[in-house]
Amino acid sequence: MQTIKFYLAGVFGLLLFSCQQSDVAPANNSAEIPSPSEQIGEVVWSYDIPSDFDNRVQPAIDGDWVYVASDTSLTKVSLKDGQKEWNIDLGTGRSLASSKILQDESTLYLNHSEWVRAYDKANGQMRWESPLDPLLSVSIPMKQQDGYLYLGRRGEVVRMAKSNGQVDLRIPLEQLLPEGVELQTAFDIELVDGKLYVGTVIFPAADEPPTKNGRLLVFELGSGQFQWGYEVPHFTQTDSTGATRSEDAGVYEIGINGKYLAAMTSKEVMVVDRNNGEEIWRVPFPNYKFLKTMAIGPRGNVIVGARSPYPSPMICLNIQDGSILWETALEASMLMPPAVEQSWIFLSSGSLQMINPSNGQVIWKGYPPEYRSDPYAIFLSPVASNQELLVCVGSKKVIALRR
Repeated sequence: MQTIKFYLAGVFGLLLFSCQQSDVAPANNSAEIPSPSEQIGEVVWSYDIPSDFDNRVQPAIDGDWVYVASDTSLTKVSLKDGQKEWNIDLGTGRSLASSKILQDESTLYLNHSEWVRAYDKANGQMRWESPLDPLLSVSIPMKQQDGYLYLGRRGEVVRMAKSNGQVDLRIPLEQLLPEGVELQTAFDIELVDGKLYVGTVIFPAADEPPTKNGRLLVFELGSGQFQWGYEVPHFTQTDSTGATRSEDAGVYEIGINGKYLAAMTSKEVMVVDRNNGEEIWRVPFPNYKFLKTMAIGPRGNVIVGARSPYPSPMICLNIQDGSILWETALEASMLMPPAVEQSWIFLSSGSLQMINPSNGQVIWKGYPPEYRSDPYAIFLSPVASNQELLVCVGSKKVIALRR
């Protein structure tokens, strides 16, 4: 319970919003915008889960079923009534190190510190397991394309076959390393148009100042051949004593829309041309701290949320030029990226909120019904959604809501 209580101190009453129109990604204006409300949708079903886990894994919906990784288990649940088809223990002893379940027609793919596994959707049986060295693991989701899984790790990105988990390509991240440093870590990856895009964090050598470096690296997806790299500049600022300080330049999140490759460091958001690495813009935020809280919104712009100070803002930037389209103060800090779909944005971090991407208006927000009597009953994971329901893993229940 101690972990959850620590987490809860920063999430009560969160407020979020989304993005204005951009000509990069045309808006879908067909959705009818409801009036603002302080109420979440009707609870269609829910079931209890152990409360001593930080459940941040986004469920996966497929047809009439939703697959949920909560506490240390994986469960197949009927979207209609919440009945469990099967439930298996993952044997982790703690929550998954990744925040997302990947799926295809018949199989689920999960990654943890010590392994990547494939599970049969029909019966929950494990099809294969590919062991990982936990000392090289990073808590980031995998990506999939053309029969392969791609996983960023310390010093490399690995490619493994979805059919059997065999690693057939290791892409070393040895490019553009500072002198005296032998390793950089992939903190986020994207697969677009036959290219692998990697955002890295480089931890300093033992005798260097404790400031992280960052790189954007691009490789051919099929061969792993290096294409180009971008050395992220350090943002510097002067403190009250007049001393100049270089801020962390590690890349914690990336996103792509068209030719624009967006990246987030602890103090800056930037965009480069994904075809050649040419810098397009950089915007510093000296008073805020970011960490894996960026997403490309449904209108193609960049949405970022600060983790500190508390409370912190949510900011929407034009992906073409970095201009701030809007900025709204939150009632808390943003701890995870929002879930983005074609017409709406959903944020679950204590409360659950539905946001209009055209103007950032919060359409509705609320907490689980149990929150009235138990302030530790909150929403945690990013939501999974279809045309009728939203499914979210909370601190004490898995909950399906009517949209």
